[in-house]
Amino acid sequence: MSQSLSVLTQTKYYTPALNAAIFDGPLRLYFAQYQEASALEIYFRLRERLNKDKTIPRKKVKGEGKNVFVMLYPNEEVFTLSFDAEESQSGQLAMNRIGDDYVFGINGSLESGDYSLLCEQIESVLIPADC
Repeated sequence: MSQSLSVLTQTKYYTPALNAAIFDGPLRLYFAQYQEASALEIYFRLRERLNKDKTIPRKKVKGEGKNVFVMLYPNEEVFTLSFDAEESQSGQLAMNRIGDDYVFGINGSLESGDYSLLCEQIESVLIPADC
């Protein structure tokens, strides 16, 4: 994990504006302190989604050494500096890879429909297809 974290902090995806984090297994959620309520909402929705199927063993959910970095950017300017247009799936969400790890970017806050899209994408990364 420390190697992945040091790689992340050297990329365009990391910014010092992201001064708070939630770590849970392979999931790393970075945000500005004033965005804590939004970050917790994202975190709990992801946990609920990943735990919905109790037949998937917890060790399977951890993926195969992959980390998922979710970056909740404070505004559109920082989001745009971090993700190119081709990485953006909508004006709100973007995704790319850093080696074996995945980085998801969120532009400010999420609308209701964007939570489902983000959760689906992260679930597809963390849970192997054989589950």
